[in-house]
Amino acid sequence: MVTPKSFALAGLFAVGFTACGGASDGARSADAEAEAKAAAQAVALPELDPQVVGRSLRGNESELRDCFDAGGAGVEGFMRIGFRVEESGEVSNVEIESSSFAEPRVAACLEEKVSNLRFEAPGEKKQARWTFVAGLKPQSDDGDQAGAKKGSKKKSSKRAQEDSHEQGVAIDEASRGSLEPEEIEDIVHAGFGLFAHCYREGIDRRPGLNGVVRMRMVIGRDGVVDSLRDSGSDIPDREVVDCVAEGFFALRFPKPRSGTVRLLYRIVFDS
Repeated sequence: MVTPKSFALAGLFAVGFTACGGASDGARSADAEAEAKAAAQAVALPELDPQVVGRSLRGNESELRDCFDAGGAGVEGFMRIGFRVEESGEVSNVEIESSSFAEPRVAACLEEKVSNLRFEAPGEKKQARWTFVAGLKPQSDDGDQAGAKKGSKKKSSKRAQEDSHEQGVAIDEASRGSLEPEEIEDIVHAGFGLFAHCYREGIDRRPGLNGVVRMRMVIGRDGVVDSLRDSGSDIPDREVVDCVAEGFFALRFPKPRSGTVRLLYRIVFDS
């Protein structure tokens, strides 16, 4: 149960080319073609539902996660990748938008495997993106790895109070922007399948698995999660934590009013 950019000289030479005839026409033709291409690329494609993206990736999860093994032990990082899904469901225009992986092989491997994916035919071209996460380390609220200050009873008490007070979202009052808790909860609940999958996979690896995943994140002005960290999750399966992080990056929240929103979200997994 489960309780995201010499011009003057160029002008002079242009006059000379016009007198000769053909070169100017060719240049204009090339320019027009380039402009048309740029205009076509500028047309925003509709976005493929993140849950549809998630389901397709989850079905190939073990193969995709082999890329982390290719990087060697202790691979850590995030990689946001954008791509186009054609009318047929084939993938094209794969682009790494950002990556923090220190191992180039990991990014190259993920890019290749995503290029080979096949989605259910959407009927029209769609834009999609996904953020891959590996080796997310638990951290306390001051940024230290969880466990570095185990002797702090005050922090333990604060954590206990947070968990007992509310299951779900706790918005940082110092956030520049604003969203109502219900606006966040509605989106998380709608994306429930992304997180349920993470837990099911965890149960398959470790029957009886349970624990709490605590994610501290920032929702950007566009409603997408800009940054995220593990705020001391205690579920004893790190793949579940990485999987849940990917799920949050996939969500599209309402655009915050007046700025970004910082929050803590807790999900309790209990079989």
